[in-house]
Amino acid sequence: MNIINLGKLIGGREGYAYNWIPYGSVKVLDIGCGYGGLVSVLVKNGKFACGVDIELEFLKEAKKVNPKLPLILSTSSSLPFRDSIFDVVTALDVIELLSKDNLAHTIAEIVRVLKPHSLLIVSIPHKGLFYWLDPINLKYFTVKLLGKILRYAQNDGKRTIYNRHFTLREAVQIIGSKFSIESIHCGGLLIYPLSYFVIRLLDRLPFHFSSLHSLLFRLLKVDFSLKYGNLGYNLILLARKDA
Repeated sequence: MNIINLGKLIGGREGYAYNWIPYGSVKVLDIGCGYGGLVSVLVKNGKFACGVDIELEFLKEAKKVNPKLPLILSTSSSLPFRDSIFDVVTALDVIELLSKDNLAHTIAEIVRVLKPHSLLIVSIPHKGLFYWLDPINLKYFTVKLLGKILRYAQNDGKRTIYNRHFTLREAVQIIGSKFSIESIHCGGLLIYPLSYFVIRLLDRLPFHFSSLHSLLFRLLKVDFSLKYGNLGYNLILLARKDA
């Protein structure tokens, strides 16, 4: 497969996804696009790409940087596109946040909008050696256990997120029988969750440590790129839709 080799511009799971996208004129949909980082890189390098996300604030921030970026407010379980239109669909750290019903509808929608023999790229948290250090889940259990913090979290309008971690077998089962797995990478070990934990702490401070942020993000990307097998913290899959 001829692939784009500029993924180092973004690194981490986005870099893997970028490098797995075939070279040439392809249409890419990024589900859970967030601030539109992957879509932006793809568009800048001549791809037709668009993104969807349920968080309006993310899309607003992305539009401030690039008003023309093709980002749409939409759920993953009801995509606003016609059948068989995309060559690649990416869903990076999205699956773990969906309910069982939404997950089933999302996979069905991905199958619907993908052309036959096209690609799906999925990244999810892996149930590896240090999955219990997930900073998002540490916050979740803290909020759940401490009543005062729980009441505060409810009153300030912010929902507390729980990240499910999956084994490789579970991930393959989620993707379902409509796809054939072509490539698997399980990266990140201890450096990844620890760096992410510090980044989340720094983001809560009223001042910004640019150099430290940059260093931590580089550590994340390096650790993600290393292969740890079943011990890894992150899992990313490349799958091809059957006819």
